[in-house]
Amino acid sequence: MAAMTYERRKRAIFEFLYRDPGGLLHRYRLPEHLSDNALRDEVNLLVEDINGIIPSDYAETDMTLLTPEINGAVRRRHGAQGWPPAKVMIAATEDAVAASAQAKAANKTARSGPLDPFEAAAAAMKAKQPVGEQFLWGAHAVEMISRGLIDSETMGEYRSGAFLTRRAHYGEQKALTWEDEAKERHRLAKEAFRSRREGDGAISEEVLREGQEELKAAARSMDRRSSSMRRYA
Repeated sequence: MAAMTYERRKRAIFEFLYRDPGGLLHRYRLPEHLSDNALRDEVNLLVEDINGIIPSDYAETDMTLLTPEINGAVRRRHGAQGWPPAKVMIAATEDAVAASAQAKAANKTARSGPLDPFEAAAAAMKAKQPVGEQFLWGAHAVEMISRGLIDSETMGEYRSGAFLTRRAHYGEQKALTWEDEAKERHRLAKEAFRSRREGDGAISEEVLREGQEELKAAARSMDRRSSSMRRYA
């Protein structure tokens, strides 16, 4: 869909602000100290302010969806009866554009198909965000490493962080026991991975589905250990 020209966007914004009836500014009391010409100049300046924030690739449908968002953002930010000041209009437009961008990203993700849990976990680790322990040791960690999604240094930092967190909460001995068990689980997972690779080499649907569910659960509610891991990693 073709993007609107700069002038078309200006006209659409002007109509949104000042059309009679229904323009946003008509809901508020006019500034009495301004003449008619000064009022028009003020509206034109607001149009320029808003237009400068809106992405240049916006089409008419994008504008149609954006203006109600700006309207709602102004209502949230401005409780007075007089015209919203320019800084409120600018901030409201920034809020609306950000919300629009998030909605577009969510739609794009939904259309692109199921989220790859291993790629998402690797991206989170590179961004120093918390992940579940299943991505540090065991089958999921082996899969990430084998696909080259995560480097050994980053993985080492997260494993150290997990150990330090567990030691702080449960003591040295329990942390060492947990680490030994995790290493053994990882060793067995590596052996299983080698056997699978010698076969068809494909990751099982069950493992992929399990990873997706665990990733969703981690995103909904990170436990205290994961939060601590982020601080240490």
